Amino acid sequence: MRGGRLIAAPSLHAGHDDCARDREDRMNAAWKGHIRMLVYVVQFQTDPVAAAKAAVDRVLRDQPAITPADLRFSIQQALASNERLAELIPQDHDERTIRAFLTSAAVQLAAPGL
Repeated sequence: MRGGRLIAAPSLHAGHDDCARDREDRMNAAWKGHIRMLVYVVQFQTDPVAAAKAAVDRVLRDQPAITPADLRFSIQQALASNERLAELIPQDHDERTIRAFLTSAAVQLAAPGL
């Protein structure tokens, strides 16, 4: 108590909430960046699902810091989200097509040798 007022002790969890939120923001930014890269490769394709392997190969080739495990994780996060994935970059494919493309990309990433 100071000057007749009760002073509350700082919460032990106050910083934890901010850290957790920052970590979640960084993880969201990472998976969204990976998904943008994949969608960028197929944005002008008439059949993105058929081009999934080429998109995965190109992102892994052009971005050596990204591993197949990184892409698998990002695709899992994207498909589990309520995010409008078709709106992550300007392109004409609908949400169902982009989600089907990402599902196909995940299958490619699960193939032996990646």
